[in-house]
Amino acid sequence: GGGRVTADGVHYVLGAPVDGDRPATPAGETEFARDRAFGYRRSRLAEWVAEKTRGSADYAHTWHLSLHAIRGGVRAVQDAFEAALLDETVRAVCVDGLEDRDMLVVASGLKAAMAAQRG
Repeated sequence: GGGRVTADGVHYVLGAPVDGDRPATPAGETEFARDRAFGYRRSRLAEWVAEKTRGSADYAHTWHLSLHAIRGGVRAVQDAFEAALLDETVRAVCVDGLEDRDMLVVASGLKAAMAAQRG
C-alpha cells in the first residue's frame, strides 16, 4: 500500500515502521491536514466529503462500503453497489481498505454492478 488506509470510514496516514508495525494517525491530525491550500479537518471520509463539497454531499448522503462487505468478496461488493446505485439519495461513496487487494475487490464489484445496471 501507499501509506494510507481506511477503516470504519476513517482515513489514516501510516507512519514509518517501528518494530514491524506502522503507526496509523487519523488523516485530519497530520501535517497534510494543515496544508494552507489543500487542508482539511476531518478524518472520517463522509465528513471530509461534506467539508470539501461545502455540504452538497453531506454525511447523510454519503454511502460507506465497509471492510466487512469488501472481505465478503466481489459478489458481496457488487450487490452492495447495485443497491447504492439505485438509491437516489447517495451523492458520494467512501470505501474502507487496508490492502491493495481490498481495492481490487471494490473495483471488480463496482464494474460488475455497473455492467448489471446497463443490462
